[in-house]
Amino acid sequence: MITTEKSLKTKSDRLQEELASFINADKKAICKAMSILRESDLTAISLRHEQKKSFSEIAALMRKSLSTVRTYHNRGIYQLEREIARTDKLRQV
Repeated sequence: MITTEKSLKTKSDRLQEELASFINADKKAICKAMSILRESDLTAISLRHEQKKSFSEIAALMRKSLSTVRTYHNRGIYQLEREIARTDKLRQV
């Protein structure tokens, strides 16, 4: 299966929307969730969402392949989602 630039952009947009939803979550939960991320994942997320770098720019800055940078970013987002959901679930109990 060939991944097109359009589908990559769509996936990226979806992940950005998910990250934006974290803004509404408790800041302490976000900080705690971010503290468990690998440095590479945190770096990719920070460069992408705080500094608005493209994945190509991030790859050059981190001296990693584009696919590796996307993996760091996506894995980090996934871990943030899980940790925040777990924290929210614990609060409801």
